[in-house]
Amino acid sequence: MKRILNIIIYILNLILLVTPVVLEKLSKTKMGVHRYVIAKNIKIQGMLNVNFLKLIFIASIVTGLILLLYKNRKYKKISVLMIMILGVIGTVFTFDDFNLKSYYFFLLAICINIILGYINLILSKIKK
Repeated sequence: MKRILNIIIYILNLILLVTPVVLEKLSKTKMGVHRYVIAKNIKIQGMLNVNFLKLIFIASIVTGLILLLYKNRKYKKISVLMIMILGVIGTVFTFDDFNLKSYYFFLLAICINIILGYINLILSKIKK
């Protein structure tokens, strides 16, 4: 059961990371997608606080470092490294938007992936 949940979480991670890339690519070639992305960015921009996301990303980096340096090393190193790398990428994205049309989609996808990474760590600690 735990293995099935891990596979589902990894598939969700992949889907969430690929979707903004596809939207960015399509928004450069298709006008309908471009309009959709612009409209959703305006809607998300009103609801989303980028400073709060900065705190989440920095906290994920710090907790990842703490878990990596934890003496017993009971946690999966790959999951912790994934959380830290996503935290670094998210922090970089919050300081500059890199002229991306799907900027807020990237931020949300990275934040959700970090949350899924923590869920994966918690599931790895649960015994059968």
